[in-house]
Amino acid sequence: MNFLFGIGSDNPNSFSLSNFGASLGLNVNDHHSSASVNMNLPNLPPTPYHHPPNMIIPSQPQYYHHHYYHEMPPMGMNMSMPGFGISLQTNMCQVPPPMGNALAQQIIAALRNSSFKGEMYNAVQTYSSSLHCPVSGSDLCTILGFFDFDNDKFNTIIQLKQTNNIAQMSAYEASNIMRLFDFDNSRLNALQLLVTFIYDRRVAAETVAGTFDFDPTRARNILLTQ
Repeated sequence: MNFLFGIGSDNPNSFSLSNFGASLGLNVNDHHSSASVNMNLPNLPPTPYHHPPNMIIPSQPQYYHHHYYHEMPPMGMNMSMPGFGISLQTNMCQVPPPMGNALAQQIIAALRNSSFKGEMYNAVQTYSSSLHCPVSGSDLCTILGFFDFDNDKFNTIIQLKQTNNIAQMSAYEASNIMRLFDFDNSRLNALQLLVTFIYDRRVAAETVAGTFDFDPTRARNILLTQ
């Protein structure tokens, strides 16, 4: 690499300078009043690139926000607010009482107040025709218990079934109903009316068939095939 520049000096002199591995030469010519500077730079090898050392970033502590959920008071419970005298009633999710009980209680109350057999059956017919609320097996057992004769019990079952007022029942409840009848033929007729309402009739057929005195086979066949 050559650099040319003029020096206004009458004293000829030449010298060399070495600094940091570079050589400089200075020659002064009196005739031309010029100077030349030669600077020879050594060919330095390229500086290798050093990758920065792998930096290990310490893990930061994790902070978790805990959410606290406040339990709501049970539905239907009065919740008083202190200092304000306000009482809140939470009844949004209350389950209404089964409608079958309403019809059963009306029929049972009418049967208790009836003194004649004709009035008792008329009460069943009147209430079951005006209200659709299927009665449970236990309520049906209570209603049939007011009647003395198998024929009245059988007609009561027919009336409640025709008005769709018989709910699903267990084999245990059906067996209690069967015991209210005096004869196997009456039990068999009642079972044919109620068999489709017994939800566990196939797994608990013997519970119902055991109530028959002379011919449990026919009752068992009805329970297992229908």
